[in-house]
Amino acid sequence: MKEPLISFEIAKLAKKKGFVEPCRTKYIVMKTKTKQQTNRIRVSSTVKSNWYLAPTQSFLQQWLREKHEIYVNIMVYNIPFLYSEVSVTFQGTIRKFYLDHNNKFKATFEKRHSGGTNFEDELNRILIEALNLIS
Repeated sequence: MKEPLISFEIAKLAKKKGFVEPCRTKYIVMKTKTKQQTNRIRVSSTVKSNWYLAPTQSFLQQWLREKHEIYVNIMVYNIPFLYSEVSVTFQGTIRKFYLDHNNKFKATFEKRHSGGTNFEDELNRILIEALNLIS
């Protein structure tokens, strides 16, 4: 089982917001006469203008926490229906923290999004919102 990489859309936004951490995968955009091609390959040392680093979702979450104090998590809710059937709903939460004068974490921002039925899709949606918090 492989850990999911961020999408190309998120990779472009992460680059715009300053993500330049070493990672093993990148998207390369090659322009041809008719279309734009995107290929994922192993990363070397320098980041060129047509490269978009593609870390795993969890590595991008770690970068958001460590560099920008933005915490992203996904909660799973099971909602039982008639005859014991279970519907799974995912709720994403973004929190930005700071340390107060007593060295306790205080949230300066919190946003919740719910209704997703796929964990990775919900995490992607929340990662985009979290990246958009970075000025």
